[in-house]
Amino acid sequence: MRKIFLLLLSLFISFLCFSQPLEPWEEEPASPIKEKKHFWRKKPKPPPSEEELYQEALAYFYGKETWLAKRFPKQAEKHKNSRWLRPLYYRRNYQRSLELFEKLLYEYPLSKYLADADFYIAQCHFQMKEYDVAIEAYKDFLIRHPRDPRAEQVYFNLALCHWRLRHKNPLRDQSETKKALEAFQQFIQLYPASSLRAQAEEYIKQAKNLLAEKEVKIADFYFKKKQYWQSALRYHYAWFNYPESSYSEYALFQEGISLYKMGKTQDAQIIFEELKTRFPKSPYLAKIPEK
Repeated sequence: MRKIFLLLLSLFISFLCFSQPLEPWEEEPASPIKEKKHFWRKKPKPPPSEEELYQEALAYFYGKETWLAKRFPKQAEKHKNSRWLRPLYYRRNYQRSLELFEKLLYEYPLSKYLADADFYIAQCHFQMKEYDVAIEAYKDFLIRHPRDPRAEQVYFNLALCHWRLRHKNPLRDQSETKKALEAFQQFIQLYPASSLRAQAEEYIKQAKNLLAEKEVKIADFYFKKKQYWQSALRYHYAWFNYPESSYSEYALFQEGISLYKMGKTQDAQIIFEELKTRFPKSPYLAKIPEK
């Protein structure tokens, strides 16, 4: 029994000794063997510089060369502006370009390419047909860079965004058409000698035709319902506000007819005289009722 007790006591004492932490001078020296390096692991790449980010974003916007363009550079240069053959030689990626330009602004907020990045961000949204976002991006560009030489293009594209957001059905809401009309008119006032003026004038003509068509169709509805006062007001609004539209001649005649059916012959004659003055060769002149 005594031997068992002494054995247990010795085990307990040895446990206490080994469980205590070593003193600094009792610690074992570090092993001279160094940790193995994993040579197959790639070193992390350094972050791209400002110039590298800009050039890469620009390449994605205008189109990166495909293997075909690298193999046949002369053919690639020849078809660079071709609508159908260009995608064979250059691949555009507006989404990737947008992400890189936004990264450029985030990582280099005082970049020398600040105006370029703002411009191309708006252009990327425009090319991806995100016209609502593009409108806000173009407005931000004009606020931040009002004297930039690309402001002319920005004003035109801003109006074009409103135009492409319009409803082609004239009986639906035409608020975007009105905004496009105002924006194109503002563009012509700001840049009367612009090379884009002819296009802007054509869009103005189409916008006025669409707005006039809406008023005429509503007026026709009232005219068929024999609500001649409402139809006369709508016809008058159509030709008075959009005299250059293709509906002004018809609207003038129909306003006169509406007034005539209401018994206001004198007012109707004034409108018919206006029709003769504006359209002396109009086929509607032969349809004017007698007094």
